[in-house]
Amino acid sequence: MRHLRNALRRVRLALYIALVVFSSATTIAGSVQASPGQLSFVPRVDFGNQLINTKSATLTIVVTNIGGTAVTLTRADLTNDLDFEGYCPCLGVTLQPGASLEGTIIFKPHTTGTINGNIVIRSDGVGSPQIIELVGVGFAAGSPPATASAIEYHHAAFDHYFVTAIADEILKLDNGVFAGWTRTGQSFKVYPDVRPNVASVCRFFSTSFAPKSSHFYTPDAPECTVVHANSNWLFEAVVFYINAADPSGNCPAATQPVYRLYNNGQGAAPNHRYTTSLTIRAQMIELGWVPEGYGPIGVIMCATS
Repeated sequence: MRHLRNALRRVRLALYIALVVFSSATTIAGSVQASPGQLSFVPRVDFGNQLINTKSATLTIVVTNIGGTAVTLTRADLTNDLDFEGYCPCLGVTLQPGASLEGTIIFKPHTTGTINGNIVIRSDGVGSPQIIELVGVGFAAGSPPATASAIEYHHAAFDHYFVTAIADEILKLDNGVFAGWTRTGQSFKVYPDVRPNVASVCRFFSTSFAPKSSHFYTPDAPECTVVHANSNWLFEAVVFYINAADPSGNCPAATQPVYRLYNNGQGAAPNHRYTTSLTIRAQMIELGWVPEGYGPIGVIMCATS
């Protein structure tokens, strides 16, 4: 009987030791390991149109370490230094998790047409080397300017929409400098420079509805004058040019309607959405938005096809 009790004690002891070893191994294997360091930045910078032999505005590129361990940058090479000019205080810099640094890039085209380049960033982080694509269009003095894309963004917390064709704003929005905004995937074509027989688009900004803010666009000169006189709205600039719709909402040949919709004050702040999609227009009306513009369905302007 004593031998049986001793044997049972040995079995229980062995089971206890095995359980401790198993628990320890599970704890070690299941422990949270820091993710490797990884650099994040916009994959593409589009400068739009630039007169040849002149320099664009300086655009800022933000490089952030989104990983869990430090990353050291070793090189940043510009593949086309004839048409682009860059500066980055990168070499030998170590970014801790969550830390960022800024570089700058300028477009200075020497020829007409589409011009490409790359910034190649090397580091000891995941995915190195990483590439930022650069693109811009050079045009000669006196030649018709090419079109630009007006990109739409959405702020989920505010449920506001915003559209811009300004390269620096697009880059900052994509970089997260203006927090909370993401691309919707929607865009339409505009003219970045004045040309004959097109309308100037006024842009206004208001902070009267804080913490929310709002932008308003109009190609209609009388409407621009009315809003300009409203102290709640600050006139920013003529931001692009576009074809005008006639009073019946018809667009010229080779253009497409841009519909303007108003949120009718939902969320305690005004917001407008500009879209070429009839599907999106119908969806917004279902959500209580009101169509605005010329003609029976509210065409505010006409984008180039």
